[in-house]
Amino acid sequence: MKKQKEIDKIADFFKAFGDATRIKIILAIKDEEKCVKDISEKCNMEISAISHQLSTLKKKNIVKSRKLGKEVLYTISDDHIKDLVESTLIHVNEEDEKWTKKLKRI
Repeated sequence: MKKQKEIDKIADFFKAFGDATRIKIILAIKDEEKCVKDISEKCNMEISAISHQLSTLKKKNIVKSRKLGKEVLYTISDDHIKDLVESTLIHVNEEDEKWTKKLKRI
């Protein structure tokens, strides 16, 4: 069994994925880096709300940023996070596919 400290770190990490706004942001930047303005437009949310959530995601090392002139661009921090997001999307959509197949049989 893992040490309690490590278990707590894992639980804390996954809390970042427990917010719909943060998930929208992650999905908005999973394939390409974007500035806050573009993320807010893609998510149909205020820039201030996006900035607040990006701060949380950066603290958890889920997203990273870089400056390009006056603009700050955000993207997924590394391939581990991208893999986690992709695996989650596959898992979630599997359930939808199962229901669609069942409904087609009726």
